[in-house]
Amino acid sequence: AWDWKGARDDVTPAVALEPNNVPVLILYAQTLFFSGEQDEAFAIDRKATTLDPLSPDAWSGLGWHYAFAGQFPAARAALQRSLEIKPDGQWPNFNMGYMDLKEGKTASASDYFRRAPVAFGTTGLAMVEYTLGHERESQQLMAELKKKYAVGFAYQIAQASAWRGDKNGAFEWLELWRNAN
Repeated sequence: AWDWKGARDDVTPAVALEPNNVPVLILYAQTLFFSGEQDEAFAIDRKATTLDPLSPDAWSGLGWHYAFAGQFPAARAALQRSLEIKPDGQWPNFNMGYMDLKEGKTASASDYFRRAPVAFGTTGLAMVEYTLGHERESQQLMAELKKKYAVGFAYQIAQASAWRGDKNGAFEWLELWRNAN
């Protein structure tokens, strides 16, 4: 399991040494967010985007946190800003696609997933094809994910498995992911 509070404690000295270092702030915001300190994480995220408004990673981190918090309009705005700076960003494309898929916007979701790097895009497209009732196509994409990306993308395979209603497969892949981390 991930020790977010321990990670936060490890990153805190770096923030004290370099309080305006955007990559450090991005990491710090992530540790704060997943330690349950969401308000502070959002403040740090916003500081990072203010210090470097052209950092796609700063905007992506802010958008990711908004999405996790269920604040989808704010998430979309931040992720869109990240994509304006770096159109092929993996997390912004995947997260925008995932939000669209959850809202039933399969065409838009598919567009975002196609712009994401291959493993992320394949994960998203497996979910889109399943949603559209294309079981065979979805299964082929899942087979590709498992064959090419089992190492390093177990979480995404679990996510697609869960979306497809394969609870046992989702838990098996989550266990693989947990054991690798």
